[in-house]
Amino acid sequence: MKSAWIPTGEQSRARYPDAEGHASREDGTRIFYEVYGEGDRTLVFVPPWAIVHSRLWKAQIPYFARRARVITFDPRGNGRSDRPADVSLYSEEENAADIGAVLDATGTARAVLVTMSRGCQRTLLFAAEQPERVEGAVFMSCGTLLSPDRIATDDFTQQVLPARDVPPRRIDRSSSGSSRPSSRSTRRSRSRTPSAGPSRPTGRLWPRPIWVRRSTPPGRASCARSSAAPRS
Repeated sequence: MKSAWIPTGEQSRARYPDAEGHASREDGTRIFYEVYGEGDRTLVFVPPWAIVHSRLWKAQIPYFARRARVITFDPRGNGRSDRPADVSLYSEEENAADIGAVLDATGTARAVLVTMSRGCQRTLLFAAEQPERVEGAVFMSCGTLLSPDRIATDDFTQQVLPARDVPPRRIDRSSSGSSRPSSRSTRRSRSRTPSAGPSRPTGRLWPRPIWVRRSTPPGRASCARSSAAPRS
């Protein structure tokens, strides 16, 4: 007789931490960290953003913990770290200072910092303030603003678009108004919308259909229409 599987309170891990705790900041915010393995070199996996916690690195932890000392921590606002109510406590500078707090709490003098996305910018801020504590850095899919043109683009993006890091060509089109169709073209496209048949969703996943003039041969027209939007 087979017994049914009963889920536990936590998902199983390939490697469990050897130590865990909280690093305390001056404002009282506590940052939760975990330590795995031993070795001459310490790797600190810096969280990329507040929307994910340290289990993002669950595939890398067991491998690197065989050869080095590995430290992960939850960003403020996620996981088992505190969630301060003051919005100003989520600034890039505060997130960068959390790296140093974790190093202090774990007794780590120097470490190699591994991160991705927005974590690259926070790691650079920390490295600029305390370079003696950064043995090296590994960046993936950097979400940094290093050049003056990039910073200017990002500032303008925040004014006209809700998301950050929009490609410059998208911003140029939105600022010039070329991406907004005229009322005449809008009326034309609406008048040519098929009245029968299944409705198709609109948005980025479905390109706008290309309407071909009647003078175009039927075969060519069907090819142009099929390349514009997939069939339902």
